[in-house]
Amino acid sequence: MKRLIIHVGMPKCASTSIQQAVKNSKEVYFPESGVHDTEHLAIPLKIKGVDDWTRQWFDDEWAENEFQKIINEICELKFKDSINTIFLSSERLADCNEIQLSKLVSYFPDFDIEFLLIRRDKDAFIKSNWRHAVFRHDLSDSFDSFYKKMLKCDLDFFYNRFKSSYKIKLLDIDCKDWVKELSTFIGATNLVLNNENVSASFECCKMLSLMHRELGTDMFQSFFNHERKVEFSELFKSPKKKSITQFTDPIF
Repeated sequence: MKRLIIHVGMPKCASTSIQQAVKNSKEVYFPESGVHDTEHLAIPLKIKGVDDWTRQWFDDEWAENEFQKIINEICELKFKDSINTIFLSSERLADCNEIQLSKLVSYFPDFDIEFLLIRRDKDAFIKSNWRHAVFRHDLSDSFDSFYKKMLKCDLDFFYNRFKSSYKIKLLDIDCKDWVKELSTFIGATNLVLNNENVSASFECCKMLSLMHRELGTDMFQSFFNHERKVEFSELFKSPKKKSITQFTDPIF
């Protein structure tokens, strides 16, 4: 029986880096169907439904068609001796309930399914999610406000809920050898992870959220489209200028 590893997140825990690394690996098969950017987006949209935000770009028909393509592609792999491990990935699966996860598993009865969950320090998790929300989704909340809302977030929700029913590998990116452990688990030697999808700096996002609150959403979004935000974020990466004093730059 072939292995089917389903990577479920957590969000902002190296998901994009893992997806890209596995996709480039020759030892693990990363299905091409149902993919948007680097994740198998069709899976959570089929299992959980299309949320209002995502419906701006993807509808139920896309989710249904692309999910069926994933099923067909994976089913064909059952007869290929050269492929032993298949890797599916979407961090949107991290908050699945029992019915949704059972539904997902039911589509792959002929595979040995193992789930992969990646976690990190909670403060770092919250900080990274805030930066992403501000830069990518125009969140106006200050970091302090966002932090208070996220304190109740349980990073081990998936693991604690399903560990007695399914095989789950839990890794922590704050551990020194987590990439080596990941490579061993999925069966890919010398897996190389690059920094993918890194958001803007904390200071940049702090300034963006402040301007958003001061200007109001309509005016902020009319000025700060994605390209403008990228340009703005580059300013925070520039080398700092030397301080000007009356000695280094006298008026007269």
